[in-house]
Amino acid sequence: MALRRRCTLAACHIQSSLRLEKLKGVVGEDKRMTSEKASRQPSSRDSSLGSPLNQNQKIKVDVVEAATEPVAVHEVIMQAEVPAEDLRDAHSQNTATEEMVATAAAEIKLLNQSVADGVVQRTTLESDLVNSKTELDGARDDVAEARLQRDEARQGATKDPLTNVPNRSAFDQRLEHGLSQSKRHGWGLAIFSIDVDQFTSINDSYGHDLGDEVLQMVATRLTSFLREDDMVSRWGGDEFVCLLLEVGDQADVMRMAKEMVERIAEPCVLHGDVLRVRVSIGIAIFPAHGSSAEILLNKADLAMYEAKGQKDRVVLFHGPEPA
Repeated sequence: MALRRRCTLAACHIQSSLRLEKLKGVVGEDKRMTSEKASRQPSSRDSSLGSPLNQNQKIKVDVVEAATEPVAVHEVIMQAEVPAEDLRDAHSQNTATEEMVATAAAEIKLLNQSVADGVVQRTTLESDLVNSKTELDGARDDVAEARLQRDEARQGATKDPLTNVPNRSAFDQRLEHGLSQSKRHGWGLAIFSIDVDQFTSINDSYGHDLGDEVLQMVATRLTSFLREDDMVSRWGGDEFVCLLLEVGDQADVMRMAKEMVERIAEPCVLHGDVLRVRVSIGIAIFPAHGSSAEILLNKADLAMYEAKGQKDRVVLFHGPEPA
């Protein structure tokens, strides 16, 4: 009987040892997986996962401690001539330990699921953040595009679309401001009324497309003569007007106008044709020829028509002095 009991107890010991080794392997694998999950959660946003992970660690410690208890039980069982009461106690202790291990394993499973749910939640939040950033970038692009369109619309309201120089509306505003400044500081101000000679013949001979390029060339060459505060404006057709601020004496103004005529008359090649474009310039000066924008523009225009019959194509208004 003693031999049979020892064989039975030995078999129980082997079975318990196998279960113990299997349990240790499960706990070790769980520890590795949980460690990997925890290492992927360094951000403060994942602080919600800290509690399940801490509980998981505590339960694993309890499992390891519980798993070692059957060893002590088996050592008692394997002793020779074990009393029946001790065997019952050992069996009860073994059963309780196995139940505790099973409970702990179930809790670990639940906590692992909680950790997995937290990871899924974090992934969802990160995806939402990426989508929000994309939407924000799109909104910023829309705002930038709207501002660009607004600026282009404002520019279109003050620019001549063909030559890209200021239009008449922009010139009138600048002239009024220039007159106000000149009156306050005692500055001189000059207005050039400019007309392209025989422009109708250019359109008829070479076509309107080339005529447009002639106007663009004239605007570019006129602009090259002006300072930053001065302005050249196209009023339509082949008519341009220049505003010069803080001018010196009349001789300097006349010299600048003649240089403009010579510069514009330099040959230009358009569509394989060599053209020489001439312009006529009439000049009116504040305060010598008037103190209002209307008077100065009218006198510059009169001088321009007179310049068409002059060799150098430049005339300074020389009518009666203003009252």
